[in-house]
Amino acid sequence: MTDHDGNPLAGVRVWPASAGSRESPNAVFRDNLTLATDVGIAGGTTDTEGQAVVTNLPDAGCSFRATLKGYAVGLAFSADATIRLSKGASVSGWVLDEADKPVAGATVSFGANWMHSYFLAVSDSEGYFHIEDLPAEGWDQSPWGNAEGASGSYTITLKHESCSAGQTNVTLSPGQSMDDFIIEAYNDTTLVECEVVEFGTDTPVAGARIDGTNKIGRINGYSDSNGIFAVRVLPGPVSLSFRAPPDGVYVLEDDKPAESSLSFNASGERMAVTLKTPPIAGHLRSVRGIVLGPDDLVRSEGEVVVYAAAGTFHTSTASSYVRPVAVDSDGHFELKEVPAGRKLYLHVETEDHTLAATDVLEIPDDPDWSGYLTIDLGATQSASVVVTDEGGNVVPDRDFAVSPLVEGERIWSAERKARTDENGLLEMDGIVPGLEYYLSSVEPEKGTRPSLEATSTRIALKMVLVPLAPK
Repeated sequence: MTDHDGNPLAGVRVWPASAGSRESPNAVFRDNLTLATDVGIAGGTTDTEGQAVVTNLPDAGCSFRATLKGYAVGLAFSADATIRLSKGASVSGWVLDEADKPVAGATVSFGANWMHSYFLAVSDSEGYFHIEDLPAEGWDQSPWGNAEGASGSYTITLKHESCSAGQTNVTLSPGQSMDDFIIEAYNDTTLVECEVVEFGTDTPVAGARIDGTNKIGRINGYSDSNGIFAVRVLPGPVSLSFRAPPDGVYVLEDDKPAESSLSFNASGERMAVTLKTPPIAGHLRSVRGIVLGPDDLVRSEGEVVVYAAAGTFHTSTASSYVRPVAVDSDGHFELKEVPAGRKLYLHVETEDHTLAATDVLEIPDDPDWSGYLTIDLGATQSASVVVTDEGGNVVPDRDFAVSPLVEGERIWSAERKARTDENGLLEMDGIVPGLEYYLSSVEPEKGTRPSLEATSTRIALKMVLVPLAPK
């Protein structure tokens, strides 16, 4: 742990912010554990050299948080990383109504404009609120690959049961203390009660995510158990839109009706509107199976990864994504949140790419379905092909992203990188004979210069890299 200038910091508390991943070969750690605060289960404190030893960690991938009074929180996504802390900023003030009377119980939200994070404070009986150690301008964002640091810009919004306020923007500097900050709340507001129903059936939908905008700022929340999304806004233009379905189900993007977005002017004490979600296309299921190598031998733990795709769909947490998983020590795997009622496309391979297999199956939307898959791996081959563009011109010295196509479905989570040489030759191992692959040219990284021979246009190709041997 160091300060912003690289000097060691003692007394920094470090703990695992999250542990585990669905790619873990150990099934116990596939459900991610998240710790927003230090609960003392595992952690450490830095010494005078800025070093901390964290014990009792699970045998899985971990990310870490670091806190020290007067500094903004620091983050790292690996155990051997250096966390650089910078001085935090503080803001204190009052929430007052039009008559300068204090507003108690108001939630003041500081939304960071450079990342999806919110910091909250609640006003007391005097309307006073205080928040400290906020990440400020220059806050270290290197864990995300951003060397420039944070902008320190925040959007401040207010949430209260009987009043609202317009959003305010501030930019904070390291160590800054902003006192006597006044948020003016208005009692002249409109309670919008939005009924969220499924298109085609008008059935109330609980747990749907709704977002929008108003003078109060960004609107974001979920419909309640009765399918009602309630928000208090300032009079004037309001927009509300369906953002995501409830947990456990999925929808199709192409089925989004016009009524899934609303625009209207809020007026009066209360308004009722109706928003329609796309039809619920099906449920999310788990798919289990076993992977066998040649001679029906179980592959060792962590050596095999199961990649999958299921077309275009939208869940509460992702779009068109089935998370890859590694097999356990017995060769078993479990894919979670698979859209049922659709085809599931599988590409399974060892980490060294010497063995692989593909499969396609229908996942019935039946809660009693208990199908169990058996995947038999076969030997892969090496490919050596000359890449040409649509005009038949050889493409030399170009980076490509290569992903398998299973019955035309791109398994982009199994994507690998390869590069053509000066003659346009692309050589790559771990190729399934007879399988079509999708090759997409990769643009040079910012600040690098491609070779003079490299074409500047993007190239996307579908081709069989290793033909099937004739019988």
